[in-house]
Amino acid sequence: MIKHTIRKDGGKTVTVNLTPIKAIRHQCIECMGFQFREVAECTSQLCPLFPFRMGKAHTPGRGRKQAPEKAA
Repeated sequence: MIKHTIRKDGGKTVTVNLTPIKAIRHQCIECMGFQFREVAECTSQLCPLFPFRMGKAHTPGRGRKQAPEKAA
């Protein structure tokens, strides 16, 4: 964990303790205009940070029900 100064909503700055995953989460929040709820709705799947945007690694298909495959 490292101390680093980050930007907060309204242009203020604050020094926080960051792990790599927390740093990614803060970047995603900033990218979405400091709207926390918008991070979950992010559609930029080509962003290299996309799988980590919720503060943990995302495993595709885990915890989600997948639609059954249609027979050809």
